[in-house]
Amino acid sequence: MCVVCHRRQEKEKLLRVTVKGGELLWDREMKLGGRGAYLCPSRDCIEKLRNSRVMRKLFRFLRHELPAEEVKRLVEEMLGQEG
Repeated sequence: MCVVCHRRQEKEKLLRVTVKGGELLWDREMKLGGRGAYLCPSRDCIEKLRNSRVMRKLFRFLRHELPAEEVKRLVEEMLGQEG
């Protein structure tokens, strides 16, 4: 389920993010350990992560709070790799 829009999709169709060593990572291969959160691969859902309410929701899913700059960095990385 997408942490942003709550749409249910097969896991393989979603993007996974996780926290490793205090850093928020895009788990492209879905092989990193730890608790993950999933997003729709849509630009709209990715961009909404910048919203502070959505960001707090992401932190709840991950059970880990991070600086807003970490989330913004991840959003830019994900949008830069769109295609």
